[in-house]
Amino acid sequence: MTVQQTEELAKLAGIKLNSEEIEEFAAGLDEMIAFCGAVEGFDEEDVSQRSVPAESLRKDEVEKSLPRELILHGGADGRFAVKRVVK
Repeated sequence: MTVQQTEELAKLAGIKLNSEEIEEFAAGLDEMIAFCGAVEGFDEEDVSQRSVPAESLRKDEVEKSLPRELILHGGADGRFAVKRVVK
């Protein structure tokens, strides 16, 4: 991935990166894209199925949940307060 493509991707994601981080991310993204290409060419003919058929899963059943007031009693204005994780 080029530096310009990485800058555009960061902009679209709303992530601010300095020039060093852009170079680092560009290299890392190149590795990920190359890995995806390698996986895409994998011959899965001899691979056994590992997923679970939907028929074997339990049925969804509506259950009574906790009252909204109890869940939100410690919140402000009916919302949860969480720490910011992205600057």
